[in-house]
Amino acid sequence: MKNSTTNRQARRQKATAPIERLGKFLEFKGETFTELTKALQLSQNYFAASKRGEGAIGIDGVILILEYYKEINPDWFLFGTGSMLRGGTVEEKAVLAKNARKSKLDKETDARVKQTKKLRDLFAKMLAETEQSLREYSELQVKP
Repeated sequence: MKNSTTNRQARRQKATAPIERLGKFLEFKGETFTELTKALQLSQNYFAASKRGEGAIGIDGVILILEYYKEINPDWFLFGTGSMLRGGTVEEKAVLAKNARKSKLDKETDARVKQTKKLRDLFAKMLAETEQSLREYSELQVKP
C-alpha cells in the first residue's frame, strides 16, 4: 500500500512539475499567469488546480503554451531537461527578454499617460461647469 501511495505522489509530482517550470518561464519573461490566460483566452482558473498541485495541465493547454511561446524548449517545459529556451541558454536570451519586458512597460505607460490626460480634461470640464453653476447660483440669490 505504501508503494502505491509513493507511486501516486511521484506521478502527481511529474504531472505538476510543468506548471512550476511555466511559472519560472513567466517570471523570466516578466509576465504573469493572468496575462497568459488572457492571451490564450482561457478562464482565469485554468492553471489554478495545477498551481496548487491538484492537477495537471491538459494536452490542449500544453499545445497552446508551446504554440504561443515558440522560444520555450519543450523538453525543458515537459521533462525539465535541457535549457529553458530553444537553441540556447537562458543567459544568451536574457537581454532579449528584458527588452521585450521594457517594450511592454513602455506601451503600458503610454496607455496610462493617455488615460491620465483624458481624466485631467474631464476634471477641468467638471471644474468649469461647477464654477459656472456657482456663478449662476450667486446671481440668483436675492440680496436684501
